[in-house]
Amino acid sequence: MLLEHAQAPINRKMKQMGADLLGLKSTYTAAEAARELGSSADRIVALVKSGQLQGVILQGGANEYCLVARADVAAHKQAAAGFVSAKDLLKILGIGRRVRDRLLEVGLLTAIPAGQRPLFAKGDFRSAEAEALLAQLNLGAQHRHGDMLIMLDDISGKRFSNAQAGELLRKIFAGALKPIVRLPGVHGLKAYCFDEDAVMAAVKTGSGSVELTITELTKLTRWKHETIKS
Repeated sequence: MLLEHAQAPINRKMKQMGADLLGLKSTYTAAEAARELGSSADRIVALVKSGQLQGVILQGGANEYCLVARADVAAHKQAAAGFVSAKDLLKILGIGRRVRDRLLEVGLLTAIPAGQRPLFAKGDFRSAEAEALLAQLNLGAQHRHGDMLIMLDDISGKRFSNAQAGELLRKIFAGALKPIVRLPGVHGLKAYCFDEDAVMAAVKTGSGSVELTITELTKLTRWKHETIKS
């Protein structure tokens, strides 16, 4: 049981003892640290006990009192702030799941494994990576009346094979294929439109062989999924 509801003088005394043991001027209780880090007091205590979070456990009879170093809490909070959830990533980039999946497939976005993320990260993705993708798109040639436009959703859709869509995305974010229109009032990558003729030309100048997934082959032929796999 955490000594969270003890009388104020006891709280102050235990906190002073913990600060002295830690050699620090300021500490958080487990509940305070949990609020700062968006976690739970039980998890904070467990992390202090395992040594993953700098703090001290004080025993007071049948009770224990957990204190955490403020500086360590601040460092973990800052590290976690650089990560966003898959849902928030879609909002930052202004894209749907299909475009996100294509960006992951070609390595333009990376989902960070749990063991490599900060302790209190709320998601798998680095927000800086998403912001960098947004910054990479710059308008190219001036849009001319009559130009047919195509968007990232179309490039990532059924119109192109996975291999073709992946190659187009690589060219777009390498600056080899630039958008010609940015839609006003639209957020993120969804705002950018490309010259359809330039996109189709980029597909034709790509690899001579077209790679199709098993699912794509089943749609284009009468073959069954099991037949293709064998």
